[in-house]
Amino acid sequence: MTYKTRLILFSFFVVLFFLIIIPLIFYSQGYRFDFQKKEMVKTGGIFLKTSQSLEAEVFLNGKKIKKKITPLFHRVLIQNLIPKTYDVELKKENYHSWIKNLRVEEEMVSEAKNILLVPKNPQKNILFKNIEKFKFSPNEAKIALVINTEDGKKISVLDINSNKEKQIADNFSEISEIKWSPDSQKLLFWADKKWQLVNLKEGSLKITALKNIPSLATNLNWHPQEKEKIIFLSEKTKGSKKLVEFNLENSTITSTLISNLDFYDIEGSEIYWLEENTDLIFKINGQGTKKQLTYSPLSLREKNIKFIFFNDGFGILNKTEIFQENNFYLFDSENNLLKEIHQPVKDAKISGDEKKILLFSEKEIWVYWLDDILIQPYHYKDDKEFITRFSKNIGQAIWYPDGEHILFTIEDDNSIKIKITELDSRDPRNIVDFLEYNSIGNFDFYYNSKYKNLYILAKNSLIQIKFPKE
Repeated sequence: MTYKTRLILFSFFVVLFFLIIIPLIFYSQGYRFDFQKKEMVKTGGIFLKTSQSLEAEVFLNGKKIKKKITPLFHRVLIQNLIPKTYDVELKKENYHSWIKNLRVEEEMVSEAKNILLVPKNPQKNILFKNIEKFKFSPNEAKIALVINTEDGKKISVLDINSNKEKQIADNFSEISEIKWSPDSQKLLFWADKKWQLVNLKEGSLKITALKNIPSLATNLNWHPQEKEKIIFLSEKTKGSKKLVEFNLENSTITSTLISNLDFYDIEGSEIYWLEENTDLIFKINGQGTKKQLTYSPLSLREKNIKFIFFNDGFGILNKTEIFQENNFYLFDSENNLLKEIHQPVKDAKISGDEKKILLFSEKEIWVYWLDDILIQPYHYKDDKEFITRFSKNIGQAIWYPDGEHILFTIEDDNSIKIKITELDSRDPRNIVDFLEYNSIGNFDFYYNSKYKNLYILAKNSLIQIKFPKE
């Protein structure tokens, strides 16, 4: 072999070496060739995580990839993606697909950590028929049921763990309000124009009709500190109210806690109230220490308010006969005042993590952030975001326990649809139809976060809907 031949071969292998090694080095450091830009670019990734333990296939730009969501590891990381927008889809048979356009940037991972796959035909279990209303206990382990019978109305309690029903009393012509004690062991209910008491710990389940409660008593609740007492508003003079405590053991009013108030509510061991005439907010703690919270009166159209408590703060919903005039206010502890957040508001609900408030009217749903959320998509304290709008009326709305989804109803004269929407506003926002009922009669729904089931009152039946477990 001549020197010239050896030189040519050496040069060829040197060039070949660099042609192979340099791309490998770039490849190992996360570079890929972008054929659209015709240049080497740093790659990024996509991270997906579902809130349920199930199996789902992952599609990227319409093509199924090898990685998938599994019941054991309900997450997937897709790496080495050229920076651009990707159409991402999770698919599972008999479930609504989850779709999202996610932008990948160089050396960044685009995340979607709160994916909820909603079943198309959820498993339904009719627990009871002829139900007029139901109410869960504070520990979510019992349900108080008002049942219509041929002889009138009866009240029963269902123990969810044992699935056993205990009949409390029957032959009532009317049963309206139901009040569980904080320890879920006692039940107060308004039946046939009297407050009735039952202690579920007692084997006999003796019903006691409470005497000496004034006929005009309103806003009755369990005492925040003493288990054998209740509190309620009683008329002091014509048009003036006072908050009194009532001893259940001897059926007597024992003392006046607060005078001259229009409304009150309880949070833990503390009582909050709206003072009569001044429209200022006060609170009193378990030791009897009174504190003035606001110093500027609210301009209330009507003295009908609802407190929304969270962490160390609260908000107020001023309810009026014309809901378009309903305002939601948030307490500013630094300046001791209530600032208006949104109008109109039909109702407001605090999320389970107490970092967000759901605000909805008859046509729209909004969310207000009380704290920074430092996972994608990012949100910051005092952000307020429009979620969705409908031409038909929004009847009810509640939080899904993950705090990242909302269940709500769309109502017309003949039917109710239950829909589920995610908060993630990255295009497209996933909103799916969950259930629909026609000729519904009384309607209500409640998500039990302890047992991960949705309970629906429709067509006079109490129905249990099971979700895939987290």
